[in-house]
Amino acid sequence: MEEVLRWTTPALHSGRTAAADTEIAGRPIRAGDIVTVWNASANHDEQVFGDPGRLRLDRASDKHCTFAHGPHFCLGAYLARAEIGAVPEGLRDRGETLEQTGPARPVYSNFLSGLCELPLALT
Repeated sequence: MEEVLRWTTPALHSGRTAAADTEIAGRPIRAGDIVTVWNASANHDEQVFGDPGRLRLDRASDKHCTFAHGPHFCLGAYLARAEIGAVPEGLRDRGETLEQTGPARPVYSNFLSGLCELPLALT
């Protein structure tokens, strides 16, 4: 489940306002500056995740930024994890095969990633 969250990263980015002057990687950030946090990019950082573009369900890392971090950690993270864990389990209990029956349609957004439509048949 954690690898799926890292690999897909539903919320691509978020904005924050710097509370104080600081520096990140040699670049000055002034109090009041708007900073964009690219969760999707962080979750594919090759310095943190080996072969980051590959979905590896055996990857043993929960260092992803899918739900942000610290005081901005997503309140819905625990529910999302429970739902994501329950879906494959429920599908497994209801059928043996899952087949795509039509084209997937991505979400039209510059903030969210994912599919708004994915026709499937469960037998």
